[in-house]
Amino acid sequence: MFTRLTPHFFENENGESLDYAWSMRQVWITYRKDGRAASVEGETGPGMAVGIFAISIRSWLEPHASNPFEDSDRARILECVEETLGAMGIQMLTEKD
Repeated sequence: MFTRLTPHFFENENGESLDYAWSMRQVWITYRKDGRAASVEGETGPGMAVGIFAISIRSWLEPHASNPFEDSDRARILECVEETLGAMGIQMLTEKD
């Protein structure tokens, strides 16, 4: 379960954290765990929905960009984003390609 530490920053008991920003149409999320970070992009949807582009999660950000990034990493990040958005009452729609 994620705990809201500030209005835009969440952390769970596994050491994973998410911070986000959004505008009228776009959403930017940064996932962090064990010193590594990855970007997640999306768009705001109708009502309380956010469309997340799974393809936007391609690699770890610097300085860990050379570390292996697996499909299981992407799946875990999407799971964390969905859990966090759900706790805020926001539905996540995932665009796979």
